[in-house]
Amino acid sequence: MNIRPAVLSDIKSIFDFIKIIAVKETNNVISLPEEFSMTILDQEKWVKYYTENEYSLLLVAEENEKIIAVLDFKTNAKIRLSHSGEFGISVLPEFQDQKVGTMMIEYLVNWARSKPKLKKINLCVFETNKRAIHVYKKLGFEIEGQQKKAVQISDDVYIDLIQMGMVL
Repeated sequence: MNIRPAVLSDIKSIFDFIKIIAVKETNNVISLPEEFSMTILDQEKWVKYYTENEYSLLLVAEENEKIIAVLDFKTNAKIRLSHSGEFGISVLPEFQDQKVGTMMIEYLVNWARSKPKLKKINLCVFETNKRAIHVYKKLGFEIEGQQKKAVQISDDVYIDLIQMGMVL
């Protein structure tokens, strides 16, 4: 397995991956499949944002030249909050429980520590995603809060979001 920053030539593979995740992992991701109707130009802009911004990172994990996981991190646009950023991560179900996510987050933490401006990494996770919460805690993230009924799954079903952070 290879973990590396994404490059523009990864665009199609990244968005193919995202479409798979949106369908297979609907219980752990906020976006629905129908929300991924970006044009090629939109996709290119999205990837360029990460590749051209010194304090943003888009990582891919590959196995046999296939993207199996994606992590994106970006800092807050507000000056007083720009010392911190938030990440999201998705791993194909068949590669979960194989330390792919752990290795990607360790890459992120090491990268962030190399940036003197960055002082904190944040994330939000579904309170039902106990495996992910366990991994985040093991890596040094702490629970900082909970947003009640933050995600609507269906008409009467809501999931809380757990806010976690790591001071670098």
